[in-house]
Amino acid sequence: MKLVKTILSTAIIFFVSYATGFSETIVECSNLVGKAYYQNGEWKEDSYSGKRGIRILHKSGKDFDIFYGQPPNGKSVRKYGGNVYPLMEQNNILQFLATDPAGLLELYLFDLNKKTMTLSQQSRMTPIVKTATYVGKCR
Repeated sequence: MKLVKTILSTAIIFFVSYATGFSETIVECSNLVGKAYYQNGEWKEDSYSGKRGIRILHKSGKDFDIFYGQPPNGKSVRKYGGNVYPLMEQNNILQFLATDPAGLLELYLFDLNKKTMTLSQQSRMTPIVKTATYVGKCR
C-alpha cells in the first residue's frame, strides 16, 4: 500500500510539473558595485547591497524572469509588468535585456564560468535619472 502511494505521489508531481513547466533558479548574484552617471553631470561610485543587491535569474518553462531580492518577496521584472528577453546563450554566458514600464532598461551578462554578472542600467525613473554599470559575484 505504501508503495502504491509513493508511485501515485511521484506520478502526480511529475504530471503537474510537466503541465506547468519546470521552474528553476539559473544563477544568483549579489553585492553589485560600479559607477553611475547622473543627469546632473556627476559621476559617482554606486552600489546595491543587502537584499537590493541580489539579482536572481529564474526560468519557468520557456520564460525567464529576474528577481531583485529573494523570491517570493523580492521584486520581479515580470511581476511589475516588465519583460525579460534572452539575447544570447553561448559557452555558459547568458545575456538578457530587461525592460520595466516605469523607465528602467537593463542589460545583463551572466558568466556562469567565472561566476560573475555585469549589469548595464539606464534609468529614467524620476527622481533618479542615471546610466550605470555594475559588476556582481554569482553562485
